[in-house]
Amino acid sequence: MRVPLGKLHNDRYVPLHPQLLPLLQAWSATHDDNGTGLLLTNRGRAINRQAVVRMLNRAGRRAGLGHLHPHQLRHTLATQAVNRGMRLEAIAALLGHRTLRMTIRYARIANKTVADEYHAVSEKVEALYAAAAPALGAEVEGPTMRRVRAEHHRMLGNGWCR
Repeated sequence: MRVPLGKLHNDRYVPLHPQLLPLLQAWSATHDDNGTGLLLTNRGRAINRQAVVRMLNRAGRRAGLGHLHPHQLRHTLATQAVNRGMRLEAIAALLGHRTLRMTIRYARIANKTVADEYHAVSEKVEALYAAAAPALGAEVEGPTMRRVRAEHHRMLGNGWCR
């Protein structure tokens, strides 16, 4: 879906969930946009912010939620995306952010996500140490070391070979 000229004066394209497309097509079939290409209109003109807030709050009340604001949906999207593994760069592009710093303000990493990632990394680290290679004893000497000992049999006073 194309979002024309956002706050930062750039168009954005937002991917739609596959289940949403038939719903939008059904809506468009029964609601005339008067050639505007807009999803929601009032007598052929774009609806204002207050109308969107009222519609969202009506839906929120039916769902048992408190007061809502459309901008909260952006924060929810970013938080859900980061906690399901989406990269911050991709979330920034989706939201139209120019910096990752702004995206980090939107995307809140849940404690469970932090704990899950910590445990996953801990298991990998523990696996490294659990499968350690068998230690070589001091008496084991390879061919290279035997050759070095034969050629440089004397040690200097400071412990270094010549």
